[in-house]
Amino acid sequence: MVNGRTVKSDEMSRRMIGKTGVFYPEWFWEQGFRFADLLVLVKKGQTERVGKEVYKKFNNVLFTSWRINTVANLVVQTYYQNSLELRDLIEGISKIEDVERVEFSEYVNILGRRSYEEVEKNIAQVTSE
Repeated sequence: MVNGRTVKSDEMSRRMIGKTGVFYPEWFWEQGFRFADLLVLVKKGQTERVGKEVYKKFNNVLFTSWRINTVANLVVQTYYQNSLELRDLIEGISKIEDVERVEFSEYVNILGRRSYEEVEKNIAQVTSE
């Protein structure tokens, strides 16, 4: 059930995830959710452990990824309904051992996105050179 109406899981998957396997923020917005990336700085070489812990602990986390970056080495993609949910998530992650800092970046609008076909064509061109 989403926002008071029953949605079949296959319908939800088709609308939420495109052919590329990428989550579409538009679907979340239509359901009344907000969509953000949390930028987490993890110390002591514990990025993998913390990323897996965050993923298991919080149901509204879509994925976690280990990054090479000067600001954050863990990115948590999440959805939430309001600022209180976001605050609770940030505070929950901040309490995990070896987390030094948590920042967030909320999606406002998608300004451009390549289609699956475009990406597939570009990859084929690069690999054939």
